[in-house]
Amino acid sequence: MGVTAADGTKGSENLLAATLRVGKATLAKRPGLVVEMHPSLWAASNTFREEMATLLADLNLHPATLTGQADAFGDYGLVSLEPAGAARFRSAERA
Repeated sequence: MGVTAADGTKGSENLLAATLRVGKATLAKRPGLVVEMHPSLWAASNTFREEMATLLADLNLHPATLTGQADAFGDYGLVSLEPAGAARFRSAERA
């Protein structure tokens, strides 16, 4: 099974919320995505922690940290956006 353009995106550091909104239909069909979170850059696109948390809840996704960060919405790092209730990936604090 190969990776296609529909399997990922690159370069959306400060536009993650917009990218997720646009990809909502794709995520509904194929949930689960690993993203590199850049919370310090979100303000440049007028996105804030509360908005990101609400967006993920609306998409039925739960952030699970993958690179040891204590706060998925506050610290830089890789995050698995898993379907709520799923345990495909385990974060350090849940392992």
